Amino acid sequence: MHDLLTFLRARFDEDDRAARLAADYRSRPSDYDASAEERWHWVAGRTGRPIHVGVGHPDDYHRGVELRSVDKYPIRSEPGLSPHHVLALSSAVATWTADHIARHDPARVTSEIEAKRRILELFDASRGGREQGRAGWAEDVLRLLALPYAEHPDYRAEWGRMRERVKVYVWSVADGDAMVRLPVIPGEEVRELRVPAASIAAEVGRAENELEGCQLTAKIGTTDDGETSLRDFRLLKGSRARDYY
Repeated sequence: MHDLLTFLRARFDEDDRAARLAADYRSRPSDYDASAEERWHWVAGRTGRPIHVGVGHPDDYHRGVELRSVDKYPIRSEPGLSPHHVLALSSAVATWTADHIARHDPARVTSEIEAKRRILELFDASRGGREQGRAGWAEDVLRLLALPYAEHPDYRAEWGRMRERVKVYVWSVADGDAMVRLPVIPGEEVRELRVPAASIAAEVGRAENELEGCQLTAKIGTTDDGETSLRDFRLLKGSRARDYY
């Protein structure tokens, strides 16, 4: 998970930097930086009157509207306070497109990034201190956080593979281990994984000596070493092993 943590921290830093630059704090005095707090809204270009989605007529979002900061700030070029003029539109813009743009202002983006950074801190601090099932859940949170960056060249395909649930079969139990058989893939040999019987028994509510022959579902994923892994076992009722293997 270390590489995934590093990947996410780098992407969050990029998003944070982009949001702050979008606030154009460079035009303000060097000792004044409110870039992480800047909120945007649409106004009528001539009057500066705020336009609210669902309240005004859709034509309000057509010609002559501007995207401005809600608050006013000191600027270098002249005394007094002025809003940040983000975008002026001379052509039509769809109402809900305009709403989407305004909702994702620098304040919203930087706030979400801070929340995501705290998730990474919680995960990093808890590694090694959780039991296996909860640790797997926490790793899934990181994988989900990484999904919006799937097109980034540093993204790894295996980070998105922990969400698939498959039907599996406990073939045998011996010496504290359960041999779990995965569904047969055409053209491949039968795949079996060795899983601690105690962990399966705890998750499905059965004794270890009762696991043999059970049909279960489990989340299948890939470890950092590229090995197939199973977790989050659930008892599957009303099914037959020969249907899947």
